[in-house]
Amino acid sequence: MSPTSTPNPYQFTASYPFFRPNCALTQVFGTVQTESGTPLNGIRVRVWWDGARDDQFYSLPSGEDPTKPAGYWDVVLDNKPKAGHWYAQIIERDTGKELSPKLTFDTDTTDCGIGGKGHQVVEINFTRVGTAPVGTPGATSTATRIPSSTPIPSLTPTITSTPTSSPTATPTPIVAAKNENPDLPIPDDPEQKAVSTVEITQDVPVRYVEVFINILHPNAGDLEVALVSPRGTRVTLHERGQDAGAKNLQREFKPTTVPQLGTAFSKESAQGLWALEVIDKIESNEGQLAQWELKVFP
Repeated sequence: MSPTSTPNPYQFTASYPFFRPNCALTQVFGTVQTESGTPLNGIRVRVWWDGARDDQFYSLPSGEDPTKPAGYWDVVLDNKPKAGHWYAQIIERDTGKELSPKLTFDTDTTDCGIGGKGHQVVEINFTRVGTAPVGTPGATSTATRIPSSTPIPSLTPTITSTPTSSPTATPTPIVAAKNENPDLPIPDDPEQKAVSTVEITQDVPVRYVEVFINILHPNAGDLEVALVSPRGTRVTLHERGQDAGAKNLQREFKPTTVPQLGTAFSKESAQGLWALEVIDKIESNEGQLAQWELKVFP
């Protein structure tokens, strides 16, 4: 007699983790989608460690961040590289019902620089099985992400494999990063500014740029942040009043969220010193610039 197969008890399958280096934070992120690739919004992912409380940590519902593609979720585990042993799973928060397999993954604090092999940013994608009535279909996004060069298999129970499509080809950017060590103080004075520079040596025309910043500050709403090109063109990334009350400012800015990044530097040469300017417009709180990264797409 042939053995009876055990049906998959979960409504979602999960991909193996992909790892990328990052000296600015420790984060797990991904997308939730159907088997046909339609992004699903409204799904929460729990990320935790041994000994964590039941309410630590849940992502925002997938697709809720207006600056990210539909179906996107993430959890920031620390604002610096952090070593740890973690779990990730889609769990129905109200009932505790497990809707996906539990994945384990490890992060570390080593080799976090550009091109390194550090495990600081982890990508895990979830796929809904069949037509289970979970999640709300979202508009398909054309945004692409560059996965790490080598997938690192999870050492946890076998995950049901699902077909995956090859990532869309993405222009190769020129990357320049600055890890301020020690952190660069931001003057608590609206008449002064903290300035950090990176240099690009390639003399190529700019099409558009992207910027990631990691600023430590008790109130991100106090801050004005701008990028200045070698030719003196200035684009404001973050204005005073944005993210009022939020602790720290750790964000990637793209032309989709700051349109001037796609037009202001167009056809300028990338060569020279690029500057990030940070001004604390409200006195009373002190902060520091920890790291920033510039991507120039020629």
